Amino acid sequence: MKNQFIIKHFMKYKAVKCYVVHADKRLKLTWVIPNGNDLTVGKYTFHMNSDVMYLSKGIPSFVFSYKNAEPLNIIDINTQTFMSAEDYDTAISSHVAREIFEASNKGMDGNTLLMVIGLGLVGVIGVASYLLYGRFDELKTLLLQIIEMLRIIGGGLV
Repeated sequence: MKNQFIIKHFMKYKAVKCYVVHADKRLKLTWVIPNGNDLTVGKYTFHMNSDVMYLSKGIPSFVFSYKNAEPLNIIDINTQTFMSAEDYDTAISSHVAREIFEASNKGMDGNTLLMVIGLGLVGVIGVASYLLYGRFDELKTLLLQIIEMLRIIGGGLV
């Protein structure tokens, strides 16, 4: 977590004020730079809901409970639906894992396939060169003999 002083004074227009009510009834103010619609305060991850946001000196502010991932509506507390911050963090983690799994199940695209084929051909040429390294002179002599035979048989056409 970045230093609260730096966020409050130098990154104020990117920051969000978060009041978190902890289990022992402490209310702690934290300045946080949001990651999309999510805020991470310590070990808790919360979801920003602009319907429940209020402005404090022009800065978006939210009040969260340690056991609720959604911000508290301080005007109408009776309409709250509760999801724990741990459950919300688990849901986000499973969503990310599902996206990674779906991305890995897709087949190879054309560029990747061409790259694999190209690397395979380079490997085959390398192995053939290694195995035939001492026989290049023999192959040259054999090819010259074949050309000479074709020239004799063909009547000097080659």
